[in-house]
Amino acid sequence: MGKKQEEKQLEEYTHLESVLRSISGFIAKHPRVNYIEFDYYTTHDITLFFVEPNFDFNVLKENIDKIIDILAPCKRIFSKPIIALKDSPDVLPVEVVSRINQKTLSYLGNHFNDVDNITNRGVKPRKLLTTIYEDDYGIYENMVFCNFIDVVLSYCRRNLRILRNLLYASEKLEINLLERVNHIDYFLALGKLHTGYIRDFDKYYDISKELFRKIMYILNTIRPRLIKPVYKLNERHKKELELKKTNIFLMQKDYHQVYLTYKYFISHKMVEEKPKIEFNRGNLLKSYADYVELLTIFALGHFGFVINTKRKMSLRRLDVTFKFKKRSIILRKVEKTCILVTVKKERIYKFLLVPSISFVYSDAIKELGRPYRAKEVILCNPFEEDYSSRKSLYISIENIDSFRRLQQLFLKGMVYSDRIHKDCPFCSGYLFYNLKDNSYECHNCWTLIKEETCPDTNNTFYTVSIANLKKQKIDPALFNSDSRWLYNKKVESAMYFRNITKLDNYGDSVCPICEKIHRENDF
Repeated sequence: MGKKQEEKQLEEYTHLESVLRSISGFIAKHPRVNYIEFDYYTTHDITLFFVEPNFDFNVLKENIDKIIDILAPCKRIFSKPIIALKDSPDVLPVEVVSRINQKTLSYLGNHFNDVDNITNRGVKPRKLLTTIYEDDYGIYENMVFCNFIDVVLSYCRRNLRILRNLLYASEKLEINLLERVNHIDYFLALGKLHTGYIRDFDKYYDISKELFRKIMYILNTIRPRLIKPVYKLNERHKKELELKKTNIFLMQKDYHQVYLTYKYFISHKMVEEKPKIEFNRGNLLKSYADYVELLTIFALGHFGFVINTKRKMSLRRLDVTFKFKKRSIILRKVEKTCILVTVKKERIYKFLLVPSISFVYSDAIKELGRPYRAKEVILCNPFEEDYSSRKSLYISIENIDSFRRLQQLFLKGMVYSDRIHKDCPFCSGYLFYNLKDNSYECHNCWTLIKEETCPDTNNTFYTVSIANLKKQKIDPALFNSDSRWLYNKKVESAMYFRNITKLDNYGDSVCPICEKIHRENDF
């Protein structure tokens, strides 16, 4: 693992530790609760959706404007930094030597092995002593400049994440009471998750978009210039340098601007401390596993499933049964931090949720489901890596759609545990069978369930979609690398999390068996 990647992971872990503080200790404080108490706590005592508290848009706007003002001097330093010339002696073949002096002749007179031939015309050398001049970018002011650039990038990334979550969460709260694409409890769940911070956010929506645009402008200006020698050659030699006045910082215009802005950053505590190298991974994993457990209960309770409200749930040793009409779902904590989800109807469908703060899906994780005969082992990861992966589920306290990804898994279990498909798993309405395309449709919520066959393996699988929903192609060309997150989210939510297979950008289901698209004209 490279140093940059390691620093990024430490930064992610430190941030995760800070946002999970509201979760840490909740289960220890409330080891046994009934569902009514749990529902009360989700809106009064614990936070299942987190946005940076006390976020000051005016301060951020002032700081971002200061960074934009310093971009022009930074660009000039990237292009023409002040350097020191470093000279060093070296013996080189005569063909490449361009500078000689008195030391060259003296050296040659004492080293006959570097003489090629001696004739009447004189001495013909084979090698000569010369002086090599190199550009030295490692002066103090340049290393401070590099540290300043790192501070700017870190500050922008940190606030970009906050603004992105704010903007996306605000869009999710737009309510259309006539729509029938979301679950009946969807807006109830959103309202509870938004409680406490979103009340007056609508008036900050425009400034959030403007700040988001400015931060992207800063990042797009700086990132391409990180390959310049003044940054690249000092990348591994930067140290924790104390900012101090030097002649260059006082006399050179561009460096003076950087010095003043960096000094402002330090005085206003905009410079984050370096992530601590050592932290308790066990405690961090426990806090994240507690969050996944609480969000799983929340997601199930807002998907039509109910539980005996008088019965106490043990959050330390979770083993509870939720029911929805003829279906039941059992949540059981296993392997200390994992959650075994058992969906029952005519059949049994099991999947294992494995909370992890690792960045990799390993074979060891896959093997965890074998003793429980789980059909799927799904890694719950708090880091936004790959939306398209079904092995890794993005479950984060900072992402409003996390509970819907869990509901998507519950829906899949409900479909696969059903043998006769008479009751709609989404709204409990009646499913009408269509012999023509071997599908089941609910006329109440438009849920459409189809049994399909993979032509490559001849194995059957189910797809769930919304009947009569007009599919729209999401063109990836309209999204650059910096807005790739938005493209991924639009593809993921194109079917309002009704689909139990992943989708392509046309809104078509990807075969879960061969990972290909089987469109109707392919059969």
